[in-house]
Amino acid sequence: MIVGVLTLTIQFLMAPTHTLDGINYANVWHVVMSIIGSGLILAGIFTALSHRFSPISVKTLSTDKKLQERN
Repeated sequence: MIVGVLTLTIQFLMAPTHTLDGINYANVWHVVMSIIGSGLILAGIFTALSHRFSPISVKTLSTDKKLQERN
């Protein structure tokens, strides 16, 4: 999620170093960076929530795997 926020803001933070003769060359990637940044934020939120609302815990999965290895 933090990487998504960085992806959304990096083009604005780096604009002064990518501006030559009044043209902001970092602005070329505005749409692409917005899509990628939004996707990363949504993926981070989904990952955080999926562990919380998962019907099977990670501990249950590891014990089931150990039982399968024994049989």
